Amino acid sequence: MDKQVFAEQMGNLGVVFDREVSKQVLDLYYEDLKSLTNAQMIDAVTKWRKAGRFFPRPSELLDMLKTSKSSAGEAWAHVLKQLRDSQNADLTPAELNAVNEIGGIDALAHMTYSQLEFKSKDFKVAYTPDRLGDLKERLDHDPQFKALGKLIGNDKPVRILE
Repeated sequence: MDKQVFAEQMGNLGVVFDREVSKQVLDLYYEDLKSLTNAQMIDAVTKWRKAGRFFPRPSELLDMLKTSKSSAGEAWAHVLKQLRDSQNADLTPAELNAVNEIGGIDALAHMTYSQLEFKSKDFKVAYTPDRLGDLKERLDHDPQFKALGKLIGNDKPVRILE
């Protein structure tokens, strides 16, 4: 993440929550959040400004990214904005995976509007599997889904009772 973007977003939090952000605070928060992309930092701060009541801890900003996933349509809109400067595109990992699956950022940057409209369908299909982690978690913890997972994983033929 770009330090200037980071400092600007932390400053925004300071203004909203009426808190002075010292250099020491900036350094500590940057150490914990430096793995985020610029887009992720902006997203987390924007969401915290709307939902938070107090100045956030680094873990709370990270939680904002875990609990709120954009729809495939929102992700596609973000990708289209990033195509303007495809060499410096700032995509989330899920967006990047989907973009790479449909040909890559450079290929998308050279497409016409009608080609991009067609590719949006492919992107949305490629982006959706990122949500399978939610299903896997349900398979691991929900008793009904756990039974289904065992049934699916069973190599023996299954007889359907009528």
